[in-house]
Amino acid sequence: MTLADISFFMAMSTLNGLDISTSILIEDMKTTFLSPSRESELYAEGRVIDSERGEVNIMNTTDKLISHSIITYLNK
Repeated sequence: MTLADISFFMAMSTLNGLDISTSILIEDMKTTFLSPSRESELYAEGRVIDSERGEVNIMNTTDKLISHSIITYLNK
């Protein structure tokens, strides 16, 4: 879930830059774990859906989906 949190922050940064004066507060994170990961290498793809939601997919090196998160946030 830490990887999902950081990935979502980076996705938001593509819209707002890395301005630390802007707060992005996660209100809710729903994560569905789809398969176990026995690998040490994972990567994530974060996407901003709209002004209140985003999503993050975490995959292993063979592109198998490990988890999917929907994030609701407050942008202050």
